[in-house]
Amino acid sequence: MAAMATSAAMATNTLNAMAHLRRAEKVELVTKRQLAQMLNIKYEVCDWHLSQLKRAGHLSKTFATLRSDNIIKALCFYKNSSLSANAVGSRFGYKNFSSILNYQKQKGINIDKTLESSGRLKLDQGGPIEGFPSLSQSFDSQA
Repeated sequence: MAAMATSAAMATNTLNAMAHLRRAEKVELVTKRQLAQMLNIKYEVCDWHLSQLKRAGHLSKTFATLRSDNIIKALCFYKNSSLSANAVGSRFGYKNFSSILNYQKQKGINIDKTLESSGRLKLDQGGPIEGFPSLSQSFDSQA
């Protein structure tokens, strides 16, 4: 009877762990320590299981590769703010935050800004700018 209760508890823990992993994988910006705390297991056990799941192809290779809570905060802030990489870096204590962004991009974690307007004017390179006459119109009017 005790064995059945133990196996039922283990099954429940496994289901809870899988639910946490699915939720955390959607976020993708999570450290192994945060994941171990969410699953209520030791860091070493979490690390070993993540390695096995990544090797088998059940998790992406980039999942839970970040090591610092501060870098996750900085990356999330950069993604949702209109500040430049240098401004975000100095705010969070990183001297060369743009190199951190490039390194993460090489690893497969691409942090794109979610804001439509980042303070810069986006122009379509394909056609004339509305409101300004094209080159041929301005020369025709002068002749």
